[in-house]
Amino acid sequence: MATNNITDYLVFHPKCRATLALSLVARSKKTFTLKEIDQSIFPDKEPNFTLPSLHDCYNRDVLYIADWSSPAARWHDMLCLFPIAERNPRTLTIILPFLGSGTMERESADGIIATANVEAKMLSVLPGRSLKRVITIDLHTLQNQFYYADTCVTMASYMPHLERDAPERVICFPDNGAKSRFAKYFEGCKIALCGKQRHGEEGRKITLEEGDVAGYDVLIVDDLVRTGGTLLACAEVLKAHGAKSISVFVTHSVFPNQSWAKFLENDLIQRFITTDSVYSIVEEIRAVDTKGKFDIRDLAECLYQLL
Repeated sequence: MATNNITDYLVFHPKCRATLALSLVARSKKTFTLKEIDQSIFPDKEPNFTLPSLHDCYNRDVLYIADWSSPAARWHDMLCLFPIAERNPRTLTIILPFLGSGTMERESADGIIATANVEAKMLSVLPGRSLKRVITIDLHTLQNQFYYADTCVTMASYMPHLERDAPERVICFPDNGAKSRFAKYFEGCKIALCGKQRHGEEGRKITLEEGDVAGYDVLIVDDLVRTGGTLLACAEVLKAHGAKSISVFVTHSVFPNQSWAKFLENDLIQRFITTDSVYSIVEEIRAVDTKGKFDIRDLAECLYQLL
């Protein structure tokens, strides 16, 4: 309920989002009542979930901080969101730190399922009469926001929260898509651009298409990483062109099959900055990153102002 422009949120979150929930509480001027969801699992692997204070949702401003980082996590989140929505909160705000389906947003061949569209429709048809709002960070493709119906979509970016007090640094984008999307956040910075060009029988290779990096510290910027092959190839090209040092920032570290390990072992990239949007992966990294090569940032830094 809103009083004197201060919103009192009833906040539900899975255990893996407890740190994010506490960080939001610490930063925001709003008031929060936190409720951690008990996500126990039966021996047959079926969910056994408990939503504390579920029946307090009626006519309240409810915030749900989703995991949403894998198909299983998304199913678990939906199992919780439906009963919350059925209790007719006044407003229902859903934080989706990372939309894993965001790269499957269009049909490139007959029969391919645009799963981002399907998941948007699932969230759009949550029951009840609540005003619904979805907040997400660095959505992979901007058109995904239009897949939602009767739902306000707020798209934030972590890019403005990166340090800008380094005049000797160049911001490098690994492809033109990243530059088109994120260059606006780095006005006044020196910019470089990598890209793929065909080199005869050798196929496509990463090349430096724009900018001077010789003698500069370079930060490669993109929204997400999976295997990391493109980032490493860009780093090799930047080093060959005289870069003094190379670091990386990506908002979302997906890293299937522990592909983050190659960055722990590779000295070409000095620092890898990312956020905790994909919780399970950053926990893997934290467990083995004894040298602190990964700099994992708190998403609450760009979320609290949106509530």
